[in-house]
Amino acid sequence: MARGRRLRIATTLSVVCIAGCSASSTGGSPTPHSLRTTTPSASPVAGPLIVTWDGSTVSLLTTAGVVVARAPARQPWPGIESDVVIGRDAVFFLNGTSIAGATIQRLDRTGTVTTVSTLPPIPAQLDGVKPDFSFAVSPDESQVAIGGLTAVSQQTNQSSFEPETYTSELWVSTHGSIPASVFTQTVPDGGLLPFAWTQANGVYAAQVPWGVGGAGPFLSYSAASPVTIDPSTWQAAPLVTCT
Repeated sequence: MARGRRLRIATTLSVVCIAGCSASSTGGSPTPHSLRTTTPSASPVAGPLIVTWDGSTVSLLTTAGVVVARAPARQPWPGIESDVVIGRDAVFFLNGTSIAGATIQRLDRTGTVTTVSTLPPIPAQLDGVKPDFSFAVSPDESQVAIGGLTAVSQQTNQSSFEPETYTSELWVSTHGSIPASVFTQTVPDGGLLPFAWTQANGVYAAQVPWGVGGAGPFLSYSAASPVTIDPSTWQAAPLVTCT
């Protein structure tokens, strides 16, 4: 199973497969700061599972279509970049109708729901609209990286009529701790959104343009102009360098 893979919602109901790899996984399990659990299953189902999210509930189903676990999965507002993140043998998702009240949670095949992180102080509105944000989970599931746009300049570009600069921030929660700011950047062309986290290259983040539209569901910016961010230094480097 691809670790850190994101399920980007483009329709009312989206589906992705999660493999049964708990027996062969490496790395430790998270020790959450705050736990919320449902009644776990006495005998969890083995084998690959299908993950669905319908805008309010995330579910795990067998390949025969039998629901083995589900949990509420609402969002602070529609269109947030990270809807569902696939872990080693569980699914991570947002749940809550406000930034202050929303949390990132983990649902496994036993039906156990664990709160793994709160959200950082993401602004509710920027430049007249609700900003996007996203999260990625480390390969051992002990850390969650949350990133998004936090400020735009008051100065307007006279050619594009958009703000001159955009400031993004990346926060990290470790073992359920309060997210701590680890990286800030100010650029002329958009916000920073994490979309994956690998052992080899660290956090992958997109430099998503601000104010770009008109393509509806036919064009995704979820990996636009990607950079990698090294977790040992929290420094960013472009994934592709043009010469």
